[in-house]
Amino acid sequence: MKNNHNLRLRLGSTQRGMATVFVAIILLIAATLVAFFTARSGVVEQQITANEIRSKQALAAAEAGIQDALWTLQESGISGIDITPATNNHGGFGGGGEPTYRVKFCDPNNPSIDEDTCPLAPNDPVQCTAATAGVQQAIAASCGWSDDRAARHLVTNMMRNAPSLPGTPTNPVTTKGSVNVTGNVSVANYFNNLTIWTGDTLNTTSATGKTFIRKPSATIPENPNFSDPDSWADYTPPEGEVNENFNFANCSSANFICGTQKDVQGPDVIDSDTSLAGLSDDEFFLNYFGTDADSYRGTVVTSDIDATSLDDGSNRAGEVIWVDGDLNGLPDLGTRTEPVILIVDGDLDVSSNPEFNGVLYVRGDFEGSGTPRVNGALVAEGSVNKSGGNIEVLYDPLAVGLASRLGSAVSVPGTWRDW
Repeated sequence: MKNNHNLRLRLGSTQRGMATVFVAIILLIAATLVAFFTARSGVVEQQITANEIRSKQALAAAEAGIQDALWTLQESGISGIDITPATNNHGGFGGGGEPTYRVKFCDPNNPSIDEDTCPLAPNDPVQCTAATAGVQQAIAASCGWSDDRAARHLVTNMMRNAPSLPGTPTNPVTTKGSVNVTGNVSVANYFNNLTIWTGDTLNTTSATGKTFIRKPSATIPENPNFSDPDSWADYTPPEGEVNENFNFANCSSANFICGTQKDVQGPDVIDSDTSLAGLSDDEFFLNYFGTDADSYRGTVVTSDIDATSLDDGSNRAGEVIWVDGDLNGLPDLGTRTEPVILIVDGDLDVSSNPEFNGVLYVRGDFEGSGTPRVNGALVAEGSVNKSGGNIEVLYDPLAVGLASRLGSAVSVPGTWRDW
């Protein structure tokens, strides 16, 4: 009996030892699995974090490309070319080893934008139907890539130039006040039969100037093709008479006739127009610029300067300029294909002989004794008083039309899309 009891005790101890080993093995396997899955989760979390970082890099790069597109639109207008950090360097993104972007202006009527618009690598062009150069509105398609090029992102946004001159002038000289000339004034308009339009009287009895309009038998000119920049430099009516070489002294022209001479007023002049004179200055401004003066100054004007800063040695081509206060003197400004809009918030006194291309808008009186040449249009809320010299105004629809396309670039609200 004693021996059997001892045997049972030894067998029980052995069984308990085996159970302990079994449990230890189970715990070891469980600990190994926990360690494996913990490591695996850490790797997955790192991958998720890395992918999130790449995605954010690509999105930030694409958004930088949209901002670069706005800069490009402001500086050189819409074209179908690609925009990269290397071309403009506005976005703060680089090439290899850094996030980067590529942008293209796409045709808003047929953009062909989908998930394949962005190529796999930024060396390849953005895939969409390019916008026609010189148009006013287009879709900017911006592709952004992460620093390792593993992530890409597409952002699109409709963009346009804010209209700088919705009420485009259609005649050379318009004043809400009077026109008083004791020197000489020469005004030509080949494109319609109106040269001077005033809200008050026209007094040229002691002047020696003339106005010119197209002969009824002359060819009616076509309007400029603003969607074809290559045609702008060559845009002239028949025989090239309406350009910088136009001779105001000659009344016997193949395509022009003189309308008003000295004290003989022709049908090309409208004076003492009570509807024009009855407008307030604010209403008159609104008629041309489509908004009040303060709003226009704050949103469309590209150079807001004082009178002493206008003549900086450049011709300020392509700018919308606001001069605060009276201006004495006028430098050469703009070119025919890169005109300016100049708004003088006061009187303008010109005693020199500058050449101005675009739309000259004076919120006070235009006066002086110099011989300025305006290729485009002159508009004054006050009067035009010329005591000497010779003011020459040649209506040019190309310069006026291109001036109306200047101004700040804007994103069209509600058109942002994040792909």
